[in-house]
Amino acid sequence: ICSILLITQSLVMLILISQSSFFGQLMFVSSLAFSWVYNLWVWTFDKETLQREILKKVLKPEKFTKFILKTRTSTLVFAALALQLRDPVKIGKVFGFPDTPVWKKWKKVVIDRLSDGRELEFDDPDWTCDDLEEKEMGLLKVLLGDAMVAYKLFKK
Repeated sequence: ICSILLITQSLVMLILISQSSFFGQLMFVSSLAFSWVYNLWVWTFDKETLQREILKKVLKPEKFTKFILKTRTSTLVFAALALQLRDPVKIGKVFGFPDTPVWKKWKKVVIDRLSDGRELEFDDPDWTCDDLEEKEMGLLKVLLGDAMVAYKLFKK
């Protein structure tokens, strides 16, 4: 709305400039210069820092904790745990991974445990699958390991 009003104001002033005095023309040019300088000044702010500061003021937390997770898999598992998702459909929406046999097995194991509220500690039956090749089983083991890392970090 503000940008529309500024555009409207400038168009009206352009139409009226030819009919106004030297003072009106000077005011128009100075308002353009001031708005240009103000726009440059606003663009120099780090918007991420401003948003973080506003969030801190609104939430008034005593302590913020920053978590850094190395893989997308562990990040999504951590997010599902933090959001306390129990509905398999909602959890499935969070995990938007491809439909390969490895991911299907991973989603089945992890979503079952998240929806039941069980711990994400995996043992031999979870690692093995008759349908997967040895290379795919290695990938599954890595992905389940990422889920365990996220679970352990969440429980701290």
